[in-house]
Amino acid sequence: MSIDDYAGGPGRGAASLLWRNRDDDFPDWVGRDLTARDPAAHLALLASDGATSTTVVGEQLWRLRRLDTTPTMATVTMGGNDLLAAYGDATGARRAIQTVVDNGRLVLAGLRALMGPRAPIVVATVYDPSDGSGDAGRLGLPRWPEALELLAELNRALRVLAADHGALVATVTRLASCGAANASATISSPEAVRSSLRAA
Repeated sequence: MSIDDYAGGPGRGAASLLWRNRDDDFPDWVGRDLTARDPAAHLALLASDGATSTTVVGEQLWRLRRLDTTPTMATVTMGGNDLLAAYGDATGARRAIQTVVDNGRLVLAGLRALMGPRAPIVVATVYDPSDGSGDAGRLGLPRWPEALELLAELNRALRVLAADHGALVATVTRLASCGAANASATISSPEAVRSSLRAA
């Protein structure tokens, strides 16, 4: 979701669209992206294919600190690849969720230290590619009865992390009618993002 390649090409990932909407593709979002509010806004897309929460804390946060400017807003997507690496193993998945929590604390504390207490940080939940059916067969994966329960556990942990660090939550859901590359997100408090951006 965070990477353009996953979403169909350049400018189509969630962070890219939040920064600059593709108005011809998504006319409902015309004038609602960050560049509509601040034409000088820049995007530093640090997400990488196959990244885990360990990658986020060990590489991406380090790269963010090396930028010439202090970010005024950050989006964080992590945990999906951690859980996928333990696919089929409930005990391993719960260990992976704990790793996401431990790394998430470091990431969000690091962002707060870098950006200050008021800058908007948006933590995305991990979407369910089965649309709630638990049917992993259509994704080429074997059946895993605990998958939905563990995904819900991971998302609860991400929400707690966000709350503990004064971050917003983008609840990400799959849109079955749009195909495998599309998802939608609802930010828990869009006005908080707008207010923070106006104050920045």
